[in-house]
Amino acid sequence: MIKFSKSPATFYRICIEGNIGCGKTSILKRLAKEYGYFDYDEEVWRPRSDDLENVDLVISPEPLNQWISVPPPASSSTSVNLLKRMYSNPKRWGFTFEHYSQFTRYNQIKSVYNEHCEKATNDQNLKTMHILERSIFSNRFCFVENFYKSGEIEQFEYQILDEWFRQLISKPESLVNKFIYLQTAPQTVYDRILNRARTEEEAIPLEYLLKIHNYHERLFNNFELNNWSNLHRPFPKVVLIDGNQPLEEVYRQVEKHIFSTII
Repeated sequence: MIKFSKSPATFYRICIEGNIGCGKTSILKRLAKEYGYFDYDEEVWRPRSDDLENVDLVISPEPLNQWISVPPPASSSTSVNLLKRMYSNPKRWGFTFEHYSQFTRYNQIKSVYNEHCEKATNDQNLKTMHILERSIFSNRFCFVENFYKSGEIEQFEYQILDEWFRQLISKPESLVNKFIYLQTAPQTVYDRILNRARTEEEAIPLEYLLKIHNYHERLFNNFELNNWSNLHRPFPKVVLIDGNQPLEEVYRQVEKHIFSTII
């Protein structure tokens, strides 16, 4: 049960972080299902339950559908699978994908935050808990960083993405209160990726997953190496959960940390 403070309208955001294949989406689907929500094709999941009392629980999975079906130009009727293009040819599509990824992630957080603010004008006791799959922070310091250090994007492209990121985090809707990091071995996520057999992920090598794992460790675990001090903002709380465990156990631990939160 989420515990409420006596403060007025409150917005609280938790980001579920981790490598590709660590179980983030499965955990969020399970959370939505526990509270009676099953329409996973929607871009935002809004469970409803008496157990949630006076709280709006909003779950935002990664905007995968937007990445695999970018709207076509007026002259074409065929959408573009940008995610697949990025994995197949990162040198050509890395910058384009990361720019679009940050754009779609930001639209997610802005939409939910603005909706909360609008409702709060008429309900000063409104509590909103936003559960988000990944964040603009891991997008910047894990995926963009890897593209740059691997030589897949140019220096000027890296600078553009960094400036774009710093503009986004200056806005109030970019608030993150807590990160839950599913710390999972690269070999484990590689095996899971092979098992789920998504078409877009066919070209992902183990070496890439190892690099992404190391960037997650740098951002969420090895604090002396992270980039937070350069952002001039407080470092949110980070909860580390062993993602190598059975999914049921991982879910229970994530659920515990979400619903023991005081907002």
